[in-house]
Amino acid sequence: MGSNNSTLSSALKLWVCLSEDLKQRDSRLRPLVEKLGQPTIHFETNYFRALVESILSQQLAPKAALSIIQKFTALEKPFPTTSSILSWPAPRLRRAGVSPQKVKYIRALARAWEKREYCQDWEKLPDDEVITRLTEIKGIGVWTAQMFLIFSLGRPDVLPCGDYGIRRGIMLLFKLPELPHPKEIPGLVPHWSGLSSVASWYLWKSLDQKLLA
Repeated sequence: MGSNNSTLSSALKLWVCLSEDLKQRDSRLRPLVEKLGQPTIHFETNYFRALVESILSQQLAPKAALSIIQKFTALEKPFPTTSSILSWPAPRLRRAGVSPQKVKYIRALARAWEKREYCQDWEKLPDDEVITRLTEIKGIGVWTAQMFLIFSLGRPDVLPCGDYGIRRGIMLLFKLPELPHPKEIPGLVPHWSGLSSVASWYLWKSLDQKLLA
C-alpha cells in the first residue's frame, strides 16, 4: 500500500524550507548545505518494498546490499508480493542471496502486511507509534523504523543516533577525536530540533560526496 503523493509533495516543500532554516541554525553545516543545494530526496511510496529493502540492507555494505536487492526484485516484477514471499520455498529466496535469518524476517513482515489493519494509516500515526508498530516485527529494529519515517513518510524531525553515518558525520563536523556514543548525539545537536531528518540527510550526502573528511 502506498502513500498520498500530495502529502509527500508537501513534505518535500517543507524540507526545502527547513534547509534554509538549518543554514541559519548551524554554522558548521551551512557551507555544506549551500554546496549541496536544496534537498533532492526521493520518498519511497511503496511501503512494503521500502521495509523489505531495509531488511535486506541490514549489516551490509551499500554495494552488496544493492546487489541482493536487485536479485530479489528480479524474482517477480515489479517487486515480489506478500503472497509470493510466503508461498515460495526458502531456497528460491536464498538463491537471491537472502540469508536464512532475513528470509524469516521478510516472511514475518509479509504475514503482518497481509493483515489490513496493520498496513493502513501509517501517515496518521505519530513517529513513536510508527516505531512501536514496526518493531513488533522480528527483524525490524529502531534504525529500520527511523529510515522508514524519513525515506517513506517524509517525517522532518527524526534523528537516527545509532546510524554509523550520522555518528561519523557528527564526529567530523565537530572535529571529535572519536565516534560519539549514540546517547551523546542529541546533546551535541539540540539546535536540530524540528529538522533533524533534514540535517541528517545533509550529513549523509556530505559523506557520500566526500565533503567531510
